[in-house]
Amino acid sequence: MKAAEQTMSADEAPHCTGCQAVMESPLVCSSCRRLFDSVDCNAFEAFGLPVAFDIDDDVLRARFLRLARQTHPDRFAAQTPGDRAAAERVNARLNEAYETLRRPASRAEYLLRLAGGPTADEERFVPPEVLNDALLLREEIDEARAAGDEDALAALREQVRMKYDAHAANIAELARKLPTDRDATLRPLRVALNSIRYYERMLEQLT
Repeated sequence: MKAAEQTMSADEAPHCTGCQAVMESPLVCSSCRRLFDSVDCNAFEAFGLPVAFDIDDDVLRARFLRLARQTHPDRFAAQTPGDRAAAERVNARLNEAYETLRRPASRAEYLLRLAGGPTADEERFVPPEVLNDALLLREEIDEARAAGDEDALAALREQVRMKYDAHAANIAELARKLPTDRDATLRPLRVALNSIRYYERMLEQLT
């Protein structure tokens, strides 16, 4: 999803304690290549993005690729063992942050966690209608597979995709409400995230 360009101002962005340059990420200085692997920052901050559901996917990917290149351990092959280890840690943190933010569902899950919401282990409720729907769809998928009916499987794939998209739209709406209506949004968002997993798994099985 695309959102308005999201870039911190020079006053808001972190500055390198070594060369004083403005840093795109608090984990690495692009100017002097100094690493800050002990900095405590969340996944959004790692890419200089505001903590929000709507982010520009192209901006996220461009920053990830740029920062991943800058922190790749191979670029520190001639440095000290400590520097190489720091590069590995920073690079791993950037990869993990990118995987967290690049998909809307995992991004919403992360926002829920930042807001102090319940985890999937703490709140396992899934609406009965979702469970029943998923059960019926799985039965139809199994029958179509057993019959080798590719047309039926294609139709079921489209049906599951539409249901997944509907749940994803609900998750997006709830995630956008978190900053302004936190208490009323935490549990519904958790339940929505629990629900979409059933359709996500079915899509994986159908592809």
